[in-house]
Amino acid sequence: MIETAFDESGDASGVSHFPYDEIDERLAAAPITHAAASHPTAQFHEQALFALESALAWAVQDVPKNCNGIEIRTTILAWKFLPHLRAKTLTEIAAMIGRDKQSVGRWHDDFKEHFSPPGKVVDDPE
Repeated sequence: MIETAFDESGDASGVSHFPYDEIDERLAAAPITHAAASHPTAQFHEQALFALESALAWAVQDVPKNCNGIEIRTTILAWKFLPHLRAKTLTEIAAMIGRDKQSVGRWHDDFKEHFSPPGKVVDDPE
């Protein structure tokens, strides 16, 4: 059934509604292929928790003595792990939190040393 409505000039015009229900049904029937949809093992959960604990311990290492360091370290963690920040340069990250590149760079170097595989320090392109 086609409904009638009026356009900007006042003339009668046919209306077709967006098929929200049809799209919902198609989405519900589609297989989930995202990596997060798989069922991670207990070992995966343990490794992920260990990685998260290590990252957070690194970020808050001087609590409550140095809140500026916590700000810089948590920003570096966000930069490394959040996709929308990864494309930014060290200079852009430093400017984002109102710090000098040198201040953020020292902690970035510490991050690379702390989280790189043994015997290899990962160097990011700048």
